[in-house]
Amino acid sequence: MIFIGIMAFLIMILKALSPDEFEKRFQEKLNSKKTIDNKY
Repeated sequence: MIFIGIMAFLIMILKALSPDEFEKRFQEKLNSKKTIDNKY
């Protein structure tokens, strides 16, 4: 449980440092999921 808390904390720090990068990657993941859904 402590390890999960530390990981979440690190992720929050990374998001705070580079929100633009996370937004781009998140959008790309969403777009890729949409294209996969459309194929099948």
